[in-house]
Amino acid sequence: GRLNEVFLLDRYGKVVLSTDSSQENKAYNNEIFFQKGRLGAYVQAPYTTPAAEHRLITLVVPVRSDSGETIGLLGGRANLSVMNRIMGEPSRLGATGETYLVGRNQRLLTEPTAGAQKGSYVTTAAVQTALEGETSGRGQYINHRGESVIGVFRWLPELQAVLLAEQA
Repeated sequence: GRLNEVFLLDRYGKVVLSTDSSQENKAYNNEIFFQKGRLGAYVQAPYTTPAAEHRLITLVVPVRSDSGETIGLLGGRANLSVMNRIMGEPSRLGATGETYLVGRNQRLLTEPTAGAQKGSYVTTAAVQTALEGETSGRGQYINHRGESVIGVFRWLPELQAVLLAEQA
C-alpha cells in the first residue's frame, strides 16, 4: 500500500515491466532518476505530474549483472498520501503542535496545515535556514501562520526537503 507502482527499466531506460501496464514501453532515459540510479540507489525529490492526484517520490536501485555491470533499474513510485496520513495524525505535540514537509522551492509538500493552502509556500526563518545551509536545528521562531512557536527542523537530503515539528 505504500507504493503506487513497481517497475523494471532496461539499460536504455525503457520500462519493460510494471505493475501499471500503462507505463510499459515508456522511455525514461532522460530522467534524472534514471541517470543517477544507474550509479546507485537514488530517491527523487517529491514532484507532481499532471496525471497524478498526489505528489510522488520515485525510488530506484540498479540491477547488476554477475560482473557488476548495470543492466537495468528496479524502481517504485510512492505517493505522499501515506506521509500525509502519518503527519496529520494527532501527535504528542499537543493541541497546537504540527508537523509538515517543505520542498527545496519552499513549497508545502504535505497536506495543508492549519492556515496554509495546498501548494502554498512556506518562507519562515526556520525553512530558510534549513534550505540555505542544508542543515538541521531548533529554536523559537515565527511560523507560517505568524505565531511564535518552539520548533525543530531537519534537512532531508534524500528528499531535498525540510521536515518541521512545531508547537505554539
